[in-house]
Amino acid sequence: MKHAERIAKTKETIQKSFMSLMAEKGYDRVTVTDIITRSEISRGTFYLHYLDKDDLLQKIEGELLDYIGEHSDLNDHTVLDISPYEAITHTFDWLYENREILRILVSENGDPHFISKTSNLLMYRLHAMTRSPYRANKSAIPREYALDLYVTGYVRMIFDWLSQPLPEEPATFTKYFLASENLTPAELFAMLK
Repeated sequence: MKHAERIAKTKETIQKSFMSLMAEKGYDRVTVTDIITRSEISRGTFYLHYLDKDDLLQKIEGELLDYIGEHSDLNDHTVLDISPYEAITHTFDWLYENREILRILVSENGDPHFISKTSNLLMYRLHAMTRSPYRANKSAIPREYALDLYVTGYVRMIFDWLSQPLPEEPATFTKYFLASENLTPAELFAMLK
């Protein structure tokens, strides 16, 4: 095994061990000793890759948020030469494949700030993409409130989907997601009755 492959495998082992411990004990109760014991590595090996458990969490979340940020571009499908439906389905496929990690991060044992980190990232991205000096805001509410409603609603919907014990397949969830974009608040409220 090459050196780079060995490093990648060690990091993967550490991350998987950390995530399983976090699911069992909760982030606050996991120690570096727990992680190295579960990973079957030396303390030096852990510190070769991470400063502490906070650094480990930040690196795991950073990789996830980087992917989410890169694939949140509304125009991404034109670059990839695929339809918006295919672009959304592709992103939901990736989220579905990584649902165990995401489920742990948003659970009561995970990072209580991960959903807000995701929302803030998407708000920043959408704010930049939808900001136009030529577009007059004719909305009844300021665009920041509209953006907040849009992003937090969809982020919550996505994480609720991924947190289900048996979430729908990504293609089915994509249909729900796209259908929800055409519902008015009154229609949504009527569905709750």
